[in-house]
Amino acid sequence: MDTYPPPEVNTKSPGFNMPPGACDTQIHIYGPTDRYPLKPDRVYEPHLVGIEEVLRMHKTLGIERCVLISPTVYGADNSCMIDALRQQGTNYRGIAVIDDGTSDAELGAMNEAGVRGVRCNFAGFLNMTPDPDLFRRTVARITPLGWHVVVHVLGEDLIEYENLFREVRIPLVIDHMCHLDLTIETDKRALDILMDMLRRDNCWIKISNGDRVSHAGPPDYTDVIPLGRALADIAPDRAIWGTDWPHVLYKKPAMANDGDLLNLLAKYVPDETARNRILVDNPAALYGFNG
Repeated sequence: MDTYPPPEVNTKSPGFNMPPGACDTQIHIYGPTDRYPLKPDRVYEPHLVGIEEVLRMHKTLGIERCVLISPTVYGADNSCMIDALRQQGTNYRGIAVIDDGTSDAELGAMNEAGVRGVRCNFAGFLNMTPDPDLFRRTVARITPLGWHVVVHVLGEDLIEYENLFREVRIPLVIDHMCHLDLTIETDKRALDILMDMLRRDNCWIKISNGDRVSHAGPPDYTDVIPLGRALADIAPDRAIWGTDWPHVLYKKPAMANDGDLLNLLAKYVPDETARNRILVDNPAALYGFNG
């Protein structure tokens, strides 16, 4: 089972002024295993880090809003995430993992708690790829709730499932810039598909995880700046950002510093007005934050 370093606790302050209402749209938390048991066939062993650590990191970064993503190690058990949503209140939203065993009553309770979408993990290394019919059923079930669907894919997965994703009519969020490494020929082809999909008004992009595919490394990650900038430019009203804290399965020599990742966003999007749209306005629209 894969392991990885714990998150960096000495978070750097960002090199620019954060706007009120800034949102980190990608956080995972993990609770005590006696209360929130991990699924036996999980592919990694998580560090048990929770809301207290998130609040401390976000205070340093100047982030006021947060989206909790239910981790794959819990399967379709969203209890840890939902309990945190109920504890934190209106500045928090959630993204669930569901399957055919998730009842309509559970969906309603999750909606009441602040869940606003589901995540479907097509990335093969997570061993959770849904079959196309399950994906279609999931989209159909969440449509009446006004939710969106997040797809976690690598470049090769986007190529394989492009036609399936184009069937979706509700908001479709593509995670982590599709993990594209443009030194790989397959990912160059996937980028063409991604850019074309982002011309559709229901397709969103999460501008995150550039650090994971960068070969230049911290703190500047210079080689991924053109990719992040191109994605932000093609979908300025449908781009969001997240840290992906606590950076599970991190393979780089040194753990990412979340202050560097926020500064990387400023390199992607130097214009303050455009950047504030990604940090505040776009997530407010997608997740239903008020004020």
